[in-house]
Amino acid sequence: GYTMPRRDYQLSLEARNAEWALKNLYHHERSSADIRADGDAHLENEDFDDFEVPGCEMCGGVVMPRVVFFGGSIPKETKEMALNMIKKASSVLVLGSSCQVASVYRLCKAAAEKSPIPSEIVLVNIGPTRIDPLISRKIEVQCGEVLRRLCLHLGIEVENDTANNEK
Repeated sequence: GYTMPRRDYQLSLEARNAEWALKNLYHHERSSADIRADGDAHLENEDFDDFEVPGCEMCGGVVMPRVVFFGGSIPKETKEMALNMIKKASSVLVLGSSCQVASVYRLCKAAAEKSPIPSEIVLVNIGPTRIDPLISRKIEVQCGEVLRRLCLHLGIEVENDTANNEK
C-alpha cells in the first residue's frame, strides 16, 4: 500500500487542526507535568468532535502506522530478527518504554541473561519500569531531550520544536 513519511502526516494533522490546537493545547503554560512517561500528553479536553484525522492521500481510507499497538502482535519475522540482534549486541539502549509489553520485556531479559557475557542495558525513561531489575543504568529524563542533545553532539541539525523545546 501507499506510505508517507510520519513527519508529512504530522504536518497535515497540525494544519487541519490548528484552531483546535489553539483552543485546547496552548491556552495554558506547558510544563513537564503535562507529558507522561510514555510521551503521551495529558489533555483536559474530552471533546474531540472538532478534531479532524486526515485520511490516506491516495484512497481517503484510514491511515495505519507501521507500528504494533499495545496488545497487538509483532510479526514472527520481526521477533526473530530482534532476538538475533539482541544475541549479537554487547549493549542495549531502551528509550521511553516501561517495557510492560511481554515481547519487549523478553528481549531485555534475553539481553540480561545472555551467556557468557550479558548485554549492558541502559534505560532512558521517567518512572518505574518492568526491566528496572535488569538494567545497568537508568537515566530519568524525557527522551526528546536526550535525543536532541545526542544529535547536537553528533553535529546533526535539530529542527526547532517550540512545543516540546526543553532547557
